[in-house]
Amino acid sequence: MVAYCLYFILTLSLTFVVCNDCPGICACLGTYIDCSKKGLTKIPSNLPSWVNLLEFSNNAYSGDSSKSLAQLSALKELKLNKNSLKSFPRIASNSLIKLFLSHNDLVDMNRTDVEHLPNLIELDLSNNHFETTEHICFLKDNMLSVLNLNNNRIKYINNTSFRNLTSLTELKLNRNRISHFHKEAFSNLTSLKILELNRNQLKEINGLAFQDLKNLTHLKMRRNHIRVIKDGAFYGTKLTHLQLDYNSITTVLKAGFYDLGSLTSLSLSHNLITRINDSVWEFCKNIRELDLSNNQIYAIEK
Repeated sequence: MVAYCLYFILTLSLTFVVCNDCPGICACLGTYIDCSKKGLTKIPSNLPSWVNLLEFSNNAYSGDSSKSLAQLSALKELKLNKNSLKSFPRIASNSLIKLFLSHNDLVDMNRTDVEHLPNLIELDLSNNHFETTEHICFLKDNMLSVLNLNNNRIKYINNTSFRNLTSLTELKLNRNRISHFHKEAFSNLTSLKILELNRNQLKEINGLAFQDLKNLTHLKMRRNHIRVIKDGAFYGTKLTHLQLDYNSITTVLKAGFYDLGSLTSLSLSHNLITRINDSVWEFCKNIRELDLSNNQIYAIEK
């Protein structure tokens, strides 16, 4: 009984300390601190070191008080969405695994920006002003698994930007201005499972474009300007789901779907396809879902 009372008193004391350390302008629950939507231009200097998740979205933070972030040694998740960041915030935390920086004014990211975040798993850079992937660089031996670059201004993907992301499983590049990418742009992404390239300006899919993505299962290329799928375009992948809706594809050729034996779902709706040869499906016999709606098909040839 005495031991139980001591435990209760100790727990109550710790809870009081945690609550007492909470900055007055923020709300706290356990190790979660919410300072969002306060119009703050700086991160409070009196944030307790025990915080695991800091919500600081929808403020006017420009990154001038990054020293406050450097003191948060237990931080695991940081949300800085919808602020006024023009440069990558200076953060040094071995514990940080998720970082959200969407809806800011970022234009580049150097290797040094993430060198002190060795355990970072998820990074959201969507809705910023990146114009090229040359300005998005990562150190070797990183653990990044999810990278979101949606809604930027990227026009071209070179062959160096993603080469160190060998642990990446999901890459989102939707709503950019990508018209083409280097033939080795994705060559080192051997762990990648999901690649999203919706709403860009791609006009064709070259042969062997994804040949090094040996674990890729989902590829989304909806709402581009794709007219041509070249021979062996998807060779080397393990695609189960392929989305090519809302493009300008006129012809579906057998060689374009070579090595798609794992494919179970294919969507080609809202294209300009007029006819299909029955032999097209020879390399993808496991398809269970096929959407050819809203085309101009008048014949399926045998």
